[in-house]
Amino acid sequence: MIKQAIGLGIGIAALSYVGYVMLPSAPCDRIEHSAIPATIIAKSANFLVDPWTDDRETELRVELWGLKFRLAWVQFVQKQFYYKDRVTCAWSDAEVRVKLPGLEDLPTPGGDLEPVNLPAPVKGV
Repeated sequence: MIKQAIGLGIGIAALSYVGYVMLPSAPCDRIEHSAIPATIIAKSANFLVDPWTDDRETELRVELWGLKFRLAWVQFVQKQFYYKDRVTCAWSDAEVRVKLPGLEDLPTPGGDLEPVNLPAPVKGV
């Protein structure tokens, strides 16, 4: 009984996700909507880290990780389903490097951080 309820819940969630992603007609909007799991994971990481640290640097690093994760997600979906040269979105040529206030003096592996135009957060999450 519980197994069926859990399976039904997962099925409804999967169908809802596919419907939410396919709802807009513009490819960039679909790609952005597909990033909902990445956004939820990033916001959950921020929420879970908050009580364990008083250090603003650590909070910014977790936020930076979330932004990198979301950007990597949308770039993957864009390349996988729409091919890079057919669809151009705000993040199409962006690298997974983001500049956050407060992190200017921190050493980064790979050199200096560069500002990037990230897609706007999805409303309602």
